[in-house]
Amino acid sequence: MKLKSKPLKILIFTIFKKAGCNKAEAERIAEYLTKASLVGHDSHGVIRTPRYVDMIKDNHIVTNVKPKILMESNNFSLPKVISILNEIMEYELAGVVRYTHYSIMVVGPHRLPIVQFLKDQANEYLLHAQQAGELLTGLEGHPSQKIAEIVETNNHSIKDILQESLAHEVHAPVSYTHLTLPTKA
Repeated sequence: MKLKSKPLKILIFTIFKKAGCNKAEAERIAEYLTKASLVGHDSHGVIRTPRYVDMIKDNHIVTNVKPKILMESNNFSLPKVISILNEIMEYELAGVVRYTHYSIMVVGPHRLPIVQFLKDQANEYLLHAQQAGELLTGLEGHPSQKIAEIVETNNHSIKDILQESLAHEVHAPVSYTHLTLPTKA
């Protein structure tokens, strides 16, 4: 199917306007998504519209805000922000692997609620990795396909798994403190 870019852009604009975006934001989104599709980056083009609208409805994307980046010095650069987001994404992907592994390793008579908890943790880490990746591509960065190092003791009692989980959570990248999520003004 062939579509002309202007009607497509108008359609995408209308969808995001109805989803709650202001005029300028809906125009910008329509421009970027249409342009991505036209240059062959379909995975980052208009095909993402339903997902983005769902994320707006589920409050995973906040509309009509301008992101604010806090920094400790005046050494801010886009490559640094992209590097920080990649570090966060690698850490979150390591969490997906870690908690999926744990959910498979739990044994015993009371394993089902613990397995479900660990699967939920893996899903949460996946969502965070996806959010970091979305921010990266929005900044024209390239998301890493690496994961952070996973330290394992090879001890799989529930106590050992919980201790390893705690150690993983405590050692979250300091990078999280360098970025803030946008808030409505």
